[in-house]
Order: sequence, then structure tokens, then C-alpha cells
Amino acid sequence: MYEAGGNLFWVNWRRPVGVNEVIAGTQPRWSHVEEIAARYFSQDAVVRGPGGRQRIVFPAPLLVHAESLDNVRGGTFDGTLTLLTGHVWVWAWAVGVAKAVTANALPW
Repeated sequence: MYEAGGNLFWVNWRRPVGVNEVIAGTQPRWSHVEEIAARYFSQDAVVRGPGGRQRIVFPAPLLVHAESLDNVRGGTFDGTLTLLTGHVWVWAWAVGVAKAVTANALPW
């Protein structure tokens, strides 16, 4: 096990299959994705950071799995890590980003 900060684009956002599917548990309801997006990834969730900059803080850790050491060599993962838990958070983040872009909400 290794704990570190990361990038959502290092992770494959699809639900895992096989043994990893058991770890992932049941698929979240879309209503939960929408609720989390509104609560944690919207203008209402913006906090002030250093220098008064507005930012969104990702509220939950994500558990990922590297299928082989080849997936973690070279410093870039390019979506090769399997997301084991936290799909609802990742999908909610994507919904929040999409809503911000369509609303032209550039400050956050």
C-alpha cells in the first residue's frame, strides 16, 4: 500500500470488473452523484485559498490499484490505475466541472 496525492486523470473512471468489482461494491445511484455534485463541487462549495483564490477541495480519498508495476513506472499513469472505491465522488466532480463550464463560471 502507498498513500499519496494524485491526479484524477491517472485513474480509469469505469467500474472495475472481476475481483476488483467486489471491492467496488454496488454502483452508486445517479441521484447520489447529482447530490454530491451540488454539495461538494458547486459554487456553494468554494473555499478561499492562499491569496484569496477560490478553490474546490476534493472531500474524500480514492482507493486505486495498479495491475502491474509497468503501470506506475515513468511518472505518468495515463488512466492505467483502476479506481476501486470513490466512483460517486469522481463522477460528481465531473458533473460539477461540466456545470461550471456550461455556466461559464470561470472564477471557480
